[in-house]
Amino acid sequence: MTETDFISEIDCAFPYENEAAGLELARKAFQISANACFMVGEELSRPPMSVPAPAEIRLRVLALLRGGFAHPLRDKVLDVAELRICGASIRVDGALALLREISDYRHQYCAMNIVYFACDDVDGRVDAECERIRAEWDAP
Repeated sequence: MTETDFISEIDCAFPYENEAAGLELARKAFQISANACFMVGEELSRPPMSVPAPAEIRLRVLALLRGGFAHPLRDKVLDVAELRICGASIRVDGALALLREISDYRHQYCAMNIVYFACDDVDGRVDAECERIRAEWDAP
């Protein structure tokens, strides 16, 4: 399965109430890429409002995810996902600092999304930084 196929499969369709299925998707992501793993983290941190998504299940899946893949920013990004699962957010300055770190790792869009959606960017500074990063990554 490609990274794109995996992301399309779980985007807004994660089995939030089915812990075994969530754990299986995390394990599948380990075999694909860091970005696929961050997609699992993104889904865990941003469930649709229309579906039940028990925090305790999401935290257990996140714990497995954290231990199953290697990436230099894994813990920093998944810490943000954990904050979101617990109902907290991060400050814009913290988001900007982490986004600048993420920018060094080309095409980690899902890591970027976790951070982007974790703060209240009323001034558009985080949005502008994400656009800058996307343009940098997409440049030849």
